[in-house]
Amino acid sequence: MAEDTLEQAISAAAPERVRTVLLNIVSQSDAARGLASAELLAPPTSTNNGRLPSTKRKRDSQATIRFLVCNQCNQEFDTTKNGPQSCKWHSGSSLCCTI
Repeated sequence: MAEDTLEQAISAAAPERVRTVLLNIVSQSDAARGLASAELLAPPTSTNNGRLPSTKRKRDSQATIRFLVCNQCNQEFDTTKNGPQSCKWHSGSSLCCTI
């Protein structure tokens, strides 16, 4: 199936424009914020006797960024899958990428 016009517009837009539009959308819609959070944030660890924060906004504020760019190899990596053998440049650092 061919891409629709919106998908084409997203693909053609500069990354900064897409970032600005996404930030605008998530500021206006709780549903959009939830979808973006599920994709871009690593879930918070449990607190308060093993219980997670009660509201979505609290969970977001206690979550961590899921995707970062390695300072050594400039590749994006998933922080939830960053382990001791993740990057040829260094072992297990929090700024390490999966290769």
